[in-house]
Amino acid sequence: MPWLPIYCNESDQLEVLSYLNENEEIAFIVSAGAGRWVAVKRIEVLEPGRYCLWHIPSGSLPLFRGAKETSGEISNPFDGWVEVKSGADTSLPYFGAHPGVIWLNIRNMQTDKLSEMRTIGLSSFEWIGNHYRVIGIGATMQTEKFWKMLRQWVKKQTSKVPRGGPRHPTPPEIWAFRGAFNMFENGAQGENNPF
Repeated sequence: MPWLPIYCNESDQLEVLSYLNENEEIAFIVSAGAGRWVAVKRIEVLEPGRYCLWHIPSGSLPLFRGAKETSGEISNPFDGWVEVKSGADTSLPYFGAHPGVIWLNIRNMQTDKLSEMRTIGLSSFEWIGNHYRVIGIGATMQTEKFWKMLRQWVKKQTSKVPRGGPRHPTPPEIWAFRGAFNMFENGAQGENNPF
């Protein structure tokens, strides 16, 4: 499944947020109260956490119901909806493995109390892609194109570094934004895992 791992500090997160807020194809799915969700075009800040991004051209989102009921759809997520069946984490909207949804995970930066060493969290974009195309749940061509554009944008803003940071002897695999890269040059480490 497509995964785009990134190292980003607070200033880099502003750059990511600006890109997403300005992109006409993306909306954030945010809480509108217990079990209620709504799509919005912009949010004000990216704090550590998991963000649901809806690729608008992918079409309507699924509305899951009980096991014996047929699932419906949310025809206009900007109007908001009440979730009928939630996932395991009720703090996030549940769409199953819908290929029109991309998740953004922003991870904390940590400072070791004894050594004062800064550690940059391993953040990421994740997408189910066409994992379930064989059973009829595939991404639209527009969403595939958006994912490629997102990857290209990230590549233009970053340098690829090994997991853990540039000083590690493993092959480069994580995209480090400018602020994070500068922190690496000043001795910071990167998290090896996205937790």
